[in-house]
Amino acid sequence: MKPDQRRRRHGIALIFLVCLAPGAAARAEVPAAPPALMLGGPVVTPPRIDGRLDDDCWRAAAQSTGFSLLAGVGPATEQTTIYVTYNSQHLYIAFECLESRMDRLEARTTERDGPVLKDDSVQVFLDPNQDRFTYYQFAVNARGTRLDLKGDAAGAQAGWDTPWNAAAARGEDRWWAEMAIPFSSLDIHLGKTTGTWGINFAREERPKRESSVWSFTGGSPAQPARFGLLTGLEVDFSRFAYGIEVVDLGGRLAGNNVLTARVSAPFAGRLLARLEVYLPDGEAQKREVAVDVAPGRPARVSLPYALPREGLYRMVLRVRDPASGETLRAAGVSVAIPPLLELALYPNHYRREVWVRPRLNVRESDLKEFRITARLLKDGALVPPEREMPVVVVKEPTIQFSLAESGPGDYEAVVVVAPRRSGAGLVRETARFRLAAAPPPDAPAVSIDPDNVLVVRGNRFFPLGLYRYGRGTPSDKALSEIRLAGFNLLQVPPGHDASETRALLDRARAYGLQAWVPLGEAAAVGSGDTAAEERLRELVRPLAAHPALLCWESLDEPAWVGRKAADLERGYHLLRALDPAHPVWTNHAPRNAVDELALFNRATDIAGADVYPVPEPQTQSDLPEKTIAVVGEETSKNVLAVLNRKPVFMALQAFAWADLARQQGGTGTAIYPTRAQSRFMAYHAIVRGARGLLWWGAQHTPKPSPFWNDLCSVVHELSQVQDVLAGPNTGDIVAVLAGGKAIECLVRRPNESTDRFIIAVNASPQAVNARLQVPRAMPKVPWRVLFERRTLVGNPIVDRFEPWDVHIYTASTTFPEERFLNLPPVGAMPRPRPEDLTQAGNLLVNPGFEYTEEGDEVPVGWDVRPALGGAAVTDERRTGRYCVMLRGRTPEAMPLWAQSGIATEQGRRYRLSAHVRTRPADARYRLYAEWTDAEGKLLGGHVPLDWSRGARAWREEQLDFTVDHPDARKMYVVLQLKGEGQAWFDDVRLEEAR
Repeated sequence: MKPDQRRRRHGIALIFLVCLAPGAAARAEVPAAPPALMLGGPVVTPPRIDGRLDDDCWRAAAQSTGFSLLAGVGPATEQTTIYVTYNSQHLYIAFECLESRMDRLEARTTERDGPVLKDDSVQVFLDPNQDRFTYYQFAVNARGTRLDLKGDAAGAQAGWDTPWNAAAARGEDRWWAEMAIPFSSLDIHLGKTTGTWGINFAREERPKRESSVWSFTGGSPAQPARFGLLTGLEVDFSRFAYGIEVVDLGGRLAGNNVLTARVSAPFAGRLLARLEVYLPDGEAQKREVAVDVAPGRPARVSLPYALPREGLYRMVLRVRDPASGETLRAAGVSVAIPPLLELALYPNHYRREVWVRPRLNVRESDLKEFRITARLLKDGALVPPEREMPVVVVKEPTIQFSLAESGPGDYEAVVVVAPRRSGAGLVRETARFRLAAAPPPDAPAVSIDPDNVLVVRGNRFFPLGLYRYGRGTPSDKALSEIRLAGFNLLQVPPGHDASETRALLDRARAYGLQAWVPLGEAAAVGSGDTAAEERLRELVRPLAAHPALLCWESLDEPAWVGRKAADLERGYHLLRALDPAHPVWTNHAPRNAVDELALFNRATDIAGADVYPVPEPQTQSDLPEKTIAVVGEETSKNVLAVLNRKPVFMALQAFAWADLARQQGGTGTAIYPTRAQSRFMAYHAIVRGARGLLWWGAQHTPKPSPFWNDLCSVVHELSQVQDVLAGPNTGDIVAVLAGGKAIECLVRRPNESTDRFIIAVNASPQAVNARLQVPRAMPKVPWRVLFERRTLVGNPIVDRFEPWDVHIYTASTTFPEERFLNLPPVGAMPRPRPEDLTQAGNLLVNPGFEYTEEGDEVPVGWDVRPALGGAAVTDERRTGRYCVMLRGRTPEAMPLWAQSGIATEQGRRYRLSAHVRTRPADARYRLYAEWTDAEGKLLGGHVPLDWSRGARAWREEQLDFTVDHPDARKMYVVLQLKGEGQAWFDDVRLEEAR
């Protein structure tokens, strides 16, 4: 999860997609309270799910209509009515969708969990536990094809599946859909799930391209903090408070397999666990075993199953009451049986090599019956040597080819699997890749050492990076604070033009900071897309030689957002040709499989992932580890996805999830990582192989605040061991004589020293008394415990580790005395409420510029262009604490402040006003407004041709206008200066004229 990439346009047509405060977008359309549905009691006879809505139960069901356009402008022109009822086991939902263009209805998707939402479709979103964070999404298109997802603030979980039913039917001027969602298919929690749920409904209407929603969210309907309410569920939910966790799917091979799962229960007793496997012919295999359960002690259950051939299979795991046969909990499970041979490639630009990793999908006992031959071809010619494994001993052997002599060009790897005793090949796989030209012979600005350490102009470098300090350009004060804390790297997003980005890079360098530039969508180049190629050239060429540039960032989380790996490879090779002196980094989501990561890592020089696990239990990663130790697990996964042949950067947590939900109207308590948690997550990632750490989300964190102080103190500590972190591993293995698997150790030394540093972490929530035997150390060696003001004597080291504790030991007598970051203590910082940011009758958010909650110089709800063109200031304010200033540095300058996301429609009349003063007195300025459609396409506006002349004293400027386009859905307002000089604006108002 990274900062939004904002679309920009030049001149009058500039469109700002600003990250506004809660309630900023479409304020006039947001109801004072969320809509609610009151149920009237359970039905006796449930509906037949056929899409017809002719069952008696629907007449007495709770119903509602009044869907509004998702863009936030008035009601949907094609209205939808929802019906909700229930019984003791199911929630039943029906949709009646009016449609004046039934002949243009679109419903092409037939595959379960396919692109249903691109069709005419309806959706329901459920928050059964009202945590305003987690949700379930069920959708069905107009032909009855289903899609289900489980999501949270981190995104939707790929591959989530659960049993439920739906159907659709069509009439002359409408279509209908029915759903039956079992309570047993949801995570029900004892004491948390009550008769009141969060709920929302949405519809995709394709003939008019309308997206509408029942409870207005101001954006995606999947925002639990803005759901409506469903009340009156008179159900004993304790009957469904069972849990199922699939631990292992077995070999996932054709033939016999065994599924292993854990079953948790709120009550003691005996249950039945049943696995249903659905085969292509529609038949279902069923296996059932009895299992004894007790609260707090999950029971392990194993269920055999057999699959006939490769392909995707759906299974359902149920927990049933042995007396009644009722399903108490059910979970959908998908299993893919792979082909006999799969092939992965690991090309490496800096090492001039490629590793080929075939995977032989047979049982371990059968591996010895096969042999593998691997060849590498360039332009059809063999690149020697040919590699042959006469006997396969592991399922995933790795085969290395050096490309140092063969050089850049197009290659293909050919792998053949054959029976060991026969010459005939069973299966053959070919994979193609391209190797970029080598870096220039003179030392590039940034290179990568053989142990995956970055080298910046000859010096080994361990990045300690910060994505964003605030939403806007960091002030000098902020940059000073960042550098003082020990950060050495900062993200510099591409600016309005190259000169702006260079200015940002100049500022970073002035404070001793390296910078990385995210390329976003520009990193992906489709086949034959010359326009995309030119966009990438325009971004890269002006910045490639800047001394502050450390690396480029490719598209964020590419596998997660569904981009094609081939497009990113094309972009990568063009980027390498444009700038051979700087590496490319790709950040991944924490829910991708290793094979998927490996595919996308072909288009990068540095890999890694973001993972933000506080509060526990974390749900962001799909790994079974639910504590903060998942940071180390994700690091290991990403190291494996590059075979430990490329550096891995890990993006860590610098925010509270509630702060993100608050932007969507949430009111939850912000839970930040403690200092101990932040320190552990950083060092655990390092122990597991990270060669750089970055922190995301600080732009949402109050400054100053206790958490920000804690995080800065951790980074300050890390900066003092920079030479150690950038140093080589010694290869020493510390023997953990006591402490068990919880204690993990790494031994490093600075590059120019033989002094060893032992980083030891306790990767568990329990305290541990440990004994650590350090090789090649004297029995009476004195150890400094860095940053703890204490020493120990002896080998083995005997020490106590508190939960998630970290100790750093060294016998060095030359390592400098530790320094501690002494920041003034602060209490909890109040956050502005939505009502603090608005004024009665004023359609703008934060119109007096009083809130700059992220500690930067950009007020909440506003954006400034260019990034260095203005700031919030206190010395020239008219009222309150702040006003905003614009500074023009050249005769051609036209800096501006803008606020976007204001709902509008044709025929609405407005008055925009602001108090203005300028220096010099005759400096020119203007106010204007422009409007767009729901997708952001510019449709027109009211832009005065004549610029107003300023004055030294405050005076009010007014602009009256009417929105004149039928497709207008959004509006933005602008305060702008022209030429050299300064202008100050305060007390801005946008009022609708009645």
